[in-house]
Amino acid sequence: MGKKYLKLIVILFGLLILFILRPKKEEVVMKTRQEILKVEKEKKLQQDLKEAKQELEETIKRNKIIIKEREEREVEEAKTLEIIKNEILNETDEIKKVKKVDDLLDEIDRYRYSRKFSIPTLVELKNKVSKDETKKINERLYNLYRSTDEFDKAEKIKRELDGGGDIYGEEEDEIL
Repeated sequence: MGKKYLKLIVILFGLLILFILRPKKEEVVMKTRQEILKVEKEKKLQQDLKEAKQELEETIKRNKIIIKEREEREVEEAKTLEIIKNEILNETDEIKKVKKVDDLLDEIDRYRYSRKFSIPTLVELKNKVSKDETKKINERLYNLYRSTDEFDKAEKIKRELDGGGDIYGEEEDEIL
């Protein structure tokens, strides 16, 4: 009797194993493959996201360094232009003054100084130098204003260059 039960147990155990380990339906297998592909895509997306985040952080660090350097250069540039302007204004010899103004204008033409600081410096110098130098400064201001899309100021300078002065003020007087 022991052998009969042993055979029966082995057969039942074999059937149990067959039902548990038998191949699943094709639909279920396909679903599992799709789930596996979905998980792989999600992992890949997560990895790409991590890489993009690292690149973004590195870019932000580089940009902060660049901005800091630019701010330092702007401060130095503003100080340099202020020193040059004061030298020109304090110069008593007209020939040296003309030479310094010409040197400043040449440096501005070579874009050594930014428009942000060049325009206010030239505007301040414009009324404190000779008429010939004022004309040169006005020519530079005209070009600088046009390059910064400040066409109304450029037209005002153009009128001054043409000898018209402040035409808007004259027209208002004629109308009144």
